Amino acid sequence: APRDVTFTCILPNEVVAEPPYDVVLWGHGYGSSRFEFSSFVWAINRIGKAACAFDFASHGVNVNAELEETVTQVLGGLHMFEFFEHLRVSRSRDLDNNGSLDSGGDQWSADAFHTRDQVRQATVDWAQFIKSLRGCGTGTMKRDGDGVDVTTCDWDGDGAPDLGGPEAKFYIAGGSLGGINASVAAPVLVDVE
Repeated sequence: APRDVTFTCILPNEVVAEPPYDVVLWGHGYGSSRFEFSSFVWAINRIGKAACAFDFASHGVNVNAELEETVTQVLGGLHMFEFFEHLRVSRSRDLDNNGSLDSGGDQWSADAFHTRDQVRQATVDWAQFIKSLRGCGTGTMKRDGDGVDVTTCDWDGDGAPDLGGPEAKFYIAGGSLGGINASVAAPVLVDVE
């Protein structure tokens, strides 16, 4: 069954730049997940850009049962457990029925059409995300918790979008599988409105 795409975006400090921020879309490596970009998102934010990532088709964070308790305790102590819960929403599946998710386990296969479709899906996902972010500030959305209408993409509640918008610039980058997908997507994404 298809899995929803969950994006993670980290915004820069307003001292560096003023919102709405331009957006760098990061593509993770084979077998990895969108969490990969957290180790260098500071560099993207430092130049005043928002950094966003999603799990490619069949990929996602895989924390086994042994490690889950430790991760839960550490992140809970840092008041980041909700962030961990957000990252656990992934597109990976348990392909061999051993109780553990297999991130990217069917990315490269003997079925060339399936592999092609996996790469194409990244382009479609990026294109749809860019289309969504171009609408930031042009409408309203329901605020979590109380359901009040607020400006689209205004998560800090100041009345203005935090990223994206009709004039925003979008960049794609990635390593390994993300680099492959970015090079395939680049010519297509140039004309996404």
